[in-house]
Amino acid sequence: MLFLLLYLCLHSALGQPGTPGLNRLMLKGKSYPCSGRVDIYDKGMWKHVGNRDWNEINSKVVCKSLQCGEVVNTTTQYEEDRYPYTSTWANFLKCTGQETQLWQCSHPKDTWAPQYEHVYVTCSENPKLSLIGLDGKDGCAGFVHLSTKQSYTLCVEDKHKQKFAEQVCKELSCGEPTTSPNQFVLKDQGKPKQNYKCVGGEDFLWQCIDWSSRGTCREPVSVICSKHLHFRLKGDKANLCSGKLEEFNSPTWRPVNSERYGDISENWTASVICEQLDCGNSGRRQENDTSTTVSLSCSDEVGMTLEGGECHGTIYLHRNNSKKQPVCADHSNDKIGQLVCKEMGCGEFIKTYDDKSGPSRQSNWWTLSCKDHAESLWHCGRTQARSCGQQKSAIICSESFKVRLRDGLDECSGRVEVLYKGSWGRVLSDKWARRHSDTVCSHLGCGGGYTEGSDLFIDGGNSNDSPLELTIGQSCGPNDHLLKCLTERGNTQNEKKFIKVICQDQHLFFMNGNSPCSGTVGVELAGKTYALSGDEESWDDGAAHYICGRMQCGQMISFSFANQTGSGWMQLRRQTLNGTSGRPYRLQPASPNTTLVAEVNCTGSVTLALKNKIVNEGDGANEEMSEDRCWGNVEVCRNGKCGRVCRDVWTEKHSEKLCANLGCGRPVVVTTQPEQSVALDVAFSSVHCPSTVSDLRGCSYVLNNGSRCAEEKTVYVVCSGSLKAKLIDPRDKCAGTAEVYLAGRWLPLCGSLDKSLQNSVCNYVGCGVARDSTVTTSSSTPEGLTARCVKDSTSIQNCTDMRLSKPCTAARVNCSSWRRLVVFSGETECGGPVFVKTESSKLFAVSAHPWKSTEVNLLCSNLGCSGQGVGHSKTVSMQNWWNKTYSCHNGAQSIWDCEKEEQQVEKQQLYISCKGQKNVNLANGCYGQVMIDNTENACFSGWTAHMSKMVCYNRGCTDQFSHIRSPSAPGHLRHFSCTGSESKLMECASSQTSCSQGPVSVMCRGAFDFNLTEHCGGQIRVFQHGKWEPACLKKDGGETANHLCKRFNCGQVNNSKTNYGKPESTKKDIKAVLSCNGITKLEDCVTQSLCGNDDLDEIYCDGFVDKFAPRELPINLIVGVAVGLLLLVIIIPLVLWQRRRITKLLRGLSRTTFASDDFEDVEIRLKDETHIRLENQANGREKGLESKSSSEYDDVDEEAEGQRDLTVVSSPGVSNAEEAPPLPARDVEQDGDRDADEDYTEGYDDVADPPMEKEPEEQSEEQGAPSQQEESKPLVEEDEDYVQPDDDA
Repeated sequence: MLFLLLYLCLHSALGQPGTPGLNRLMLKGKSYPCSGRVDIYDKGMWKHVGNRDWNEINSKVVCKSLQCGEVVNTTTQYEEDRYPYTSTWANFLKCTGQETQLWQCSHPKDTWAPQYEHVYVTCSENPKLSLIGLDGKDGCAGFVHLSTKQSYTLCVEDKHKQKFAEQVCKELSCGEPTTSPNQFVLKDQGKPKQNYKCVGGEDFLWQCIDWSSRGTCREPVSVICSKHLHFRLKGDKANLCSGKLEEFNSPTWRPVNSERYGDISENWTASVICEQLDCGNSGRRQENDTSTTVSLSCSDEVGMTLEGGECHGTIYLHRNNSKKQPVCADHSNDKIGQLVCKEMGCGEFIKTYDDKSGPSRQSNWWTLSCKDHAESLWHCGRTQARSCGQQKSAIICSESFKVRLRDGLDECSGRVEVLYKGSWGRVLSDKWARRHSDTVCSHLGCGGGYTEGSDLFIDGGNSNDSPLELTIGQSCGPNDHLLKCLTERGNTQNEKKFIKVICQDQHLFFMNGNSPCSGTVGVELAGKTYALSGDEESWDDGAAHYICGRMQCGQMISFSFANQTGSGWMQLRRQTLNGTSGRPYRLQPASPNTTLVAEVNCTGSVTLALKNKIVNEGDGANEEMSEDRCWGNVEVCRNGKCGRVCRDVWTEKHSEKLCANLGCGRPVVVTTQPEQSVALDVAFSSVHCPSTVSDLRGCSYVLNNGSRCAEEKTVYVVCSGSLKAKLIDPRDKCAGTAEVYLAGRWLPLCGSLDKSLQNSVCNYVGCGVARDSTVTTSSSTPEGLTARCVKDSTSIQNCTDMRLSKPCTAARVNCSSWRRLVVFSGETECGGPVFVKTESSKLFAVSAHPWKSTEVNLLCSNLGCSGQGVGHSKTVSMQNWWNKTYSCHNGAQSIWDCEKEEQQVEKQQLYISCKGQKNVNLANGCYGQVMIDNTENACFSGWTAHMSKMVCYNRGCTDQFSHIRSPSAPGHLRHFSCTGSESKLMECASSQTSCSQGPVSVMCRGAFDFNLTEHCGGQIRVFQHGKWEPACLKKDGGETANHLCKRFNCGQVNNSKTNYGKPESTKKDIKAVLSCNGITKLEDCVTQSLCGNDDLDEIYCDGFVDKFAPRELPINLIVGVAVGLLLLVIIIPLVLWQRRRITKLLRGLSRTTFASDDFEDVEIRLKDETHIRLENQANGREKGLESKSSSEYDDVDEEAEGQRDLTVVSSPGVSNAEEAPPLPARDVEQDGDRDADEDYTEGYDDVADPPMEKEPEEQSEEQGAPSQQEESKPLVEEDEDYVQPDDDA
């Protein structure tokens, strides 16, 4: 027990080994890290160790834990550092020698030592710092090595590396830390790695090593100091490991001359330099190096190529004869591209891109890491990877930029095409800016950009290829190279516009003379016009030949000069052809004092024409060239070769010049182009005219070099000189359906025509101006034209806007010179005297001479009368005779085609009689669909109120009210077109054609009917179009309302009753309004208009009786009732007072009244009534009678009187005035208890006026009718007065 207590005391006094929180030990205060005072870093601060009981074993643990070898010396004395720390870590320390760290030794927990008591230990090792990794002799670059007998490399956190490098370079006297301009290859020898971390207070790097754990970094830290020498080889594109030797002298490189090479060659041999550059393990100075600078060749050959094209593509590296390996061009770092473009002599780096046609993503790739000041791709850090991931694999350099302008006037104008990644591509016009034009023009040596757009030249391309399409990207900056801005776009089917450019140096030559290929020479340059100088120095036969060729005018015949004054001169100067410009001559400003202008005569000729073909609609196979020269395809002939012009960039100004040059007016706007029927090549892609040239022949034409026109269409022009007009109606002169001749076809004008267009048609056909009457529409056709004319137009050739319309409702035009042949005052429209009716409605008699059957039959046909006709003459006395005769030729379509002028006509009037009279009816008398001969319907399209009026009057249905579209299905119906001068519908022009809107239904006023929703009052209803519809009337002082009341024999309108007791009606949908305002006939008061808020939709007349309103009682009835009640008040008490006397008196009177022969009838009747009552009792429907109070007798007389006319039965021989009241039947079963001889009339003594028997079902159950199970009681008890029960039913 004593031993155990002693052990516990010692254990508590000495403490436990391995106390946590102690993690650093150092020997401090001497000249190297393995000698000095023993200090421990504990709880965030350095503390000293007490020297009490210190021994040699403790010192061994110190040297071993610090990797400092064996103990050399231990002392507990102190020198100048008497009081280094205020805290003591431990005292009385006791180690066993097996510990690896000092804090694992036993010691008391809380011990204290004076500040001057310390322990000093000297170990056997002295660690050495060095940079290892290169074979160079300066030792100022490499992996950091700390070594004693064992060498260690270090793992340093990134945030401490800069301070660490400064300490390393300082300790090695190698200057300041720096970054290598090229990434040399370090040779890690696989030394053990230790973690490096300083806590503060350390004097040596060795003291910052954490010996308690091994380093875990992938690569130990390396340092490059400023005194390290850096080299590179430059100059050989084919081999990156050969070239001139250069040394880095921050911040630039400078060549190494022979003298400098001699100074360094002792330590820096060619082999050492090559090894530093990773160019092999040996090298030599080039034998042919005779210059002052040194060139080296290393044992390895390293090549770099761009696989894709000149200065663009995927980067490849290869060493010696090994397989090429692609390089991932890091898109987040432009350094790789910059190095490659510079080393390859390809100008500036533009951008990286994903080369989908390059190597597989799963190939062996080089992944590079290039420092900012790296000068060669081979000097970048390299690692191998199995894939390139999402990084872009190819680059574009500025020297790969090539551009051209196609399908333009010369090298300085045309469609922009760029060589992009090895393919020529067109550029879309979106986001194109003037700076891009400047880049293109400058690159081509054409100055800056002058203008750009999408419609200057053709888009080009052909139908068999899918050319590359480029566009300006969203991220394009204002200073970015054009190649950097371009991105590829998929070849979509959407509408595309490609950019075209005209540079400032484009030459647009022209000639001023009698023909397009002769005259004085001018040139337009950047929008300004100049005269070409004819001075001897610049104007010669070579220059003249050049001008004829540029103008496509053949060969030069002669050249000269002419005197001309004015400003603005240019002259031609011959130049040597080069790759930038293909022009043998260039323009330059001439002296402002020049007075001679160049003049030339060339062999060529230029003609322009409009060519077309007319297809015979009767036989589409027969085609012939049209002689109409003012419409068709534009055909240009230059030097005998003819061809068409692509319409892609043809403008309205070109058409204006062409029509004017041909004397054909102005161009007509047409929405569709006819099919190309003339097979000619597209010889010219575009036309370009100087601003001063009005003759289209003098413009420059760009030859088509195989590019296709958009949609294979060529220029098609219709000039106003080709327009014609006519009016079609066989019966009318100067009226009818208006048709226009456009591009070889007659097409109707559609819809409503404005006054200017009507006048243009009338004037063209020689019919004056349009009448003021409204233009009516004719039949519906599959297609037609809408047209617009200039204001106050007098000819159809002033209407230059013609647009195709499908379908078309053909328009009818009536002109001021209108006239018609009519049959007037005849029995029918097809028989009677013939007159000419003019626009003023004046009638002129038509002479019968020389009418024959041909003319009569044609007139009958024009009048719409089927079958043949006969004519005869009749002498009449007429004042007005038509001074024209009619004689028809074969093929005449209208009687007006047969009209001839005559000075004098025979005054015998023509009478005709045609067959086939057509009748016009309405399906329902005075309303309904319009029927012709009850076999065909009239079409709604083009129907007018005038037509309805004629139908209604001719049917005897008064005036027309409205016409509507019938719900019947559309089909082939009859269209009518009237001038307004007709009196019968069949006098109007008509034809049976397709009607998309269906038949018309007409409502005549004679079909109107009216009613009110109640007798003499209520809402107003009008019958129209076969149904009753609501209507309203105007508040006009009651005139219209009185008309309605009188129509129903209801007196006058009662304004006090209007809307009495009625809710306000909704009027918004009421479309018929009655307003007489002096009109006497109610049918004529109906108008088509919307019902207003102040209008009435219901009325009430004097005869209206409202069944919901309380009745007013007459005053005489009130007085009579009051007097009667007063008499009852007096009589009833008297009757009650004399009750028995009155009863006996009445009983005696009853006995004496009945004779014996009469009594038999009464008994028979009583039996019948008893039989009925028994049947009612069996069905549970008889009701018992209860005793009534005396007050119940008051109603006996009144109720009996009320039933008398229903149940009274007359006795034979008794008049109606003297009929005896029937007696109530007695219950047979009840009477069985009575004596046989008992007087059965005894119970009726008190009845003054017996009541009439009621039907059993009318008696109220509330009076207590007995059920079938209850015992029946006699109707009247003995000695009880009889009382007729009340009938509450």
